[in-house]
Amino acid sequence: DRILHFGSRACRTIRGNKKRLSEHALGNAIDISGFEWSRAKPDRALPEGGERAFTVSVKEHWTAAAGSAAEPHRRFLRALVERTLDEDIFRGVIGPGREGHADHLHFDVAPWDYELF
Repeated sequence: DRILHFGSRACRTIRGNKKRLSEHALGNAIDISGFEWSRAKPDRALPEGGERAFTVSVKEHWTAAAGSAAEPHRRFLRALVERTLDEDIFRGVIGPGREGHADHLHFDVAPWDYELF
């Protein structure tokens, strides 16, 4: 129902390269921190263990343990990244594991392909 994001942050240069504008500054990037689903209607069947309303957070769920209640959220986030790269929806993706990206996924349409995790 809702994409949780940090927007374009601010028009700025690329960290470590003061001579080049970031894709955010050019309006080509977004930082997504999570997703929120509203309550499902009472008559809607849910998978076993499914919740009627929930939030998927990059910060909380990217590293969820296998077999934990949060594992489906982790799988969703990772499948989202794989799908956007496979479908060439975004050309650049930066995620947890890279400095400054523990709480969000950076997606952009830079003129070159890259993925940094």
